[in-house]
Amino acid sequence: MEKRRLLGFEKSFKMAENTLLDKRFLLGISKHDVPQDSLFAICERMGLQADYLSAFMDNLQNADIVHFGFEENESGCVYKVYLEYCAKYYSQKDTNKNNTNEPFQLHLAFKWNPLSHKAGTIARYIYHPRLSLTNIFERLSTIYSGAKDKFSFEIAKGIVNAASARLDANNLMYIEVSEEGNPRLSFDIKLYESNLRLCDINDFLSRIRQHYSTPAVQFEHMYNKIKTNRVVHLSGGVDREGKDFFTFYYAPDMS
Repeated sequence: MEKRRLLGFEKSFKMAENTLLDKRFLLGISKHDVPQDSLFAICERMGLQADYLSAFMDNLQNADIVHFGFEENESGCVYKVYLEYCAKYYSQKDTNKNNTNEPFQLHLAFKWNPLSHKAGTIARYIYHPRLSLTNIFERLSTIYSGAKDKFSFEIAKGIVNAASARLDANNLMYIEVSEEGNPRLSFDIKLYESNLRLCDINDFLSRIRQHYSTPAVQFEHMYNKIKTNRVVHLSGGVDREGKDFFTFYYAPDMS
């Protein structure tokens, strides 16, 4: 991809029980900058299975941005391609034009193991516009209702409170995520405008590391390289393996 076409580039690390996965990234391009047949060819070369490829092309027409993602995990890796419908988001954000608070699908994602077509899934990201802080906490409470304790709920609340102290709660984009064929039920909260850095939430990260028994040396080695990077969104809840998790997306240093 030509550098000028990139609309965003994010890295992330995922924390779960005895697990730290830090080889993850997302990059975005405008759908209008790349011919549709080129997008088709890219997805085909990445090994996107035929039924997902057909669904991707069917849903591409109304999308504005395409994101490509990669995640290395314990059993191999996952490739990802997301369709983003941001025009509808900006329409909703302009309250002078549209006062509805109806949730809508902001992203449609296709995720697959390139070595096994049986390991694929489709994820739907539902945006809930203009939630108050109280509303966000109510929805987080529902997501964590089946948890064995309140640890993750309280951590999520704490980080959201830290972000909301820096901006209006209405600017916290709250999204809920589900995937076909697995137990995933999670949230994704966009924190772009909070300007939080990873070092600002180090206390929460340390508590998560201890709670999940994440290897301390591995965590510190990663953290010390990225601690001044800006947190751009937070994800958590139950992942596709049924595990409690947190994922922190951050803006990498491009210098």
